[in-house]
Amino acid sequence: MLVGDQPPGTWVLVFIDAAREVISQDDARKIADALRALDMVMSGGTADIDHLFADIIERSASNRKEPS
Repeated sequence: MLVGDQPPGTWVLVFIDAAREVISQDDARKIADALRALDMVMSGGTADIDHLFADIIERSASNRKEPS
């Protein structure tokens, strides 16, 4: 474990059976949403997945510059 001992309930990012990083609950939700979207697409779903990437879409929209 790369993050040391953590109290129960701590969110950690795990890769190949090793806790790589302590993450926030919000980041854990974003990761879970992205994985859910990937699963939907990989299983042939055509459902709208934009809501699962709302943070990215909002950030992208706020970075767009209005034409002068």
